[in-house]
Amino acid sequence: MRRSQVQDMISAGESTTVEFKRKFTAPEKMAKDLTAFANTKGGYLLIGIDDDRRIVGIPSEKTIMSEVERVCIFYCDPPLTYDLYIMPFDRVDIAIVHVQESNQKPHAVKDPQVPDEYKVYIRQGEESVSASKEMIRI
Repeated sequence: MRRSQVQDMISAGESTTVEFKRKFTAPEKMAKDLTAFANTKGGYLLIGIDDDRRIVGIPSEKTIMSEVERVCIFYCDPPLTYDLYIMPFDRVDIAIVHVQESNQKPHAVKDPQVPDEYKVYIRQGEESVSASKEMIRI
């Protein structure tokens, strides 16, 4: 992934295939966006970018790497495959998680504390929204 591609994504703003996160939040929220990408057209989650497109950076490369792995394995069913890039920007690092459109749809978000409870999400515009039963079936 080239820096110019990332700059173009940041300049264009959030979309069906791009989501910004200032920091790594609750695992369920991250899983929601990542599974929505896998269930739709694929996409990029940029961590360390504010909603106003300001680059704030990530505190720790290792923490982000382990948290993304944990989310994709333990909070996504079936588990997600992804590419993770750490890129320096303006003296800080940002993380880019790329999830391709999946052939194993639908991917659901599961809560390890509540077995048998699953939620399926898709991307609509700039948001990850719950999929209807008909969408899940399709």
